[in-house]
Amino acid sequence: MTKSLTLKQALFVKAYLGEARRNGVKAARFAGYRGNEATLRAIASENLTKPNIAAEVSRRVSKILEPDEVLTELCMIAEAQITERIKTTEKLKALELVRRHHKLFEPQLKITVEQMDRQIDEACRKHGLPLPESRQLPKPKND
Repeated sequence: MTKSLTLKQALFVKAYLGEARRNGVKAARFAGYRGNEATLRAIASENLTKPNIAAEVSRRVSKILEPDEVLTELCMIAEAQITERIKTTEKLKALELVRRHHKLFEPQLKITVEQMDRQIDEACRKHGLPLPESRQLPKPKND
């Protein structure tokens, strides 16, 4: 059984998964740890390797959102007006992620050689043209 978190550790986990956006140094600072950048980096690294903190981070991450919930949230951000709470960069990132999910504005040309050969054969037959030399079957040899 994992031991419970101290108040500072709980604040670290909350910040790490929240406003620090998985930045350990920022999470340590938000949780109230003191020190320069190097000290906070060491504290964050140590915290993230402690079994009880790592377990809590994993537990919370597994509960965050299902894929369709993520898409819904991204769509809400993408459709929102830019305000103090929704920054331009956040809106653009959400739009980019939604675009990728729906595979928008990507080349749709995915064709195999066999599919291309079939299309050439069909077009030649449709228009009464001979097959290209590379597509014609070799004539059997008469011995």
